[in-house]
Amino acid sequence: MRVAIALSVLLSAGVAHAEADVVTSKSGSRATNEERPFVHVLDPTTPSSGFVALGYGFGVGSGVSAERPLPANVVSAGAAHHATITYGATDRIAPFLGATADSTGATPTAGARFQLTNPASAFRLTVVAAFFREGRGGALGASTRAAASYDVGSFRVAGNLHLERAFARGRDTVDVLALAGASYRVASSFRLGAEYVGQDLEDAIEQEEAEGGARHFIGPSGAIDLEAGKLQLTFGPAFGLNERSPRFLGRVGVLASF
Repeated sequence: MRVAIALSVLLSAGVAHAEADVVTSKSGSRATNEERPFVHVLDPTTPSSGFVALGYGFGVGSGVSAERPLPANVVSAGAAHHATITYGATDRIAPFLGATADSTGATPTAGARFQLTNPASAFRLTVVAAFFREGRGGALGASTRAAASYDVGSFRVAGNLHLERAFARGRDTVDVLALAGASYRVASSFRLGAEYVGQDLEDAIEQEEAEGGARHFIGPSGAIDLEAGKLQLTFGPAFGLNERSPRFLGRVGVLASF
């Protein structure tokens, strides 16, 4: 009888330990798999299944919308507010709703993020598809973005390719945005890095570019990760690299997950 009880206890402990290992291997020490190490570059991580993420961002820019930083339309400039709500339908699929408010009005967005790789792998790849309507009765549009990252220890490199089309006369056939970033985990909850943003890159192949030509930005960025990812803060300036680029963009963001 005592032997049977002892075996039962050992088996129960083994099952509990195995379950703990599954949970740990799935999301590590984080409450949710979504990470925000960059202020401009979209990280390919998505919320863990069942998690809701509320995001808010505020940006300022000289002569260009601070939000995308690709403007919602060509006259957008100055400060921008951006809010999103994202739901982890699975560990790899996350539908979202968003809205941007700037000098042109409010631009609502709806879409989903699809993570194509294992969330626990060092290399991650996510595809984003979205629809939007520009502020104050503006044009309808659609966009897609590929986001990838690779981790080497505490170092992460990431890149985005964003394609966008506004269905209106006088607009580009497609707007092209490229972003790249590198981030280093200085401490368990603090990252520092640098980011590059290139927008309206279709200017290289189009004879007439509706938004005035390509713009390039570069700047440092920082990220603070608190409560195992339940609260994340990002911040950083960006400085124009060519004559067409505004001299300065600045953005801060916060993401709360529960």
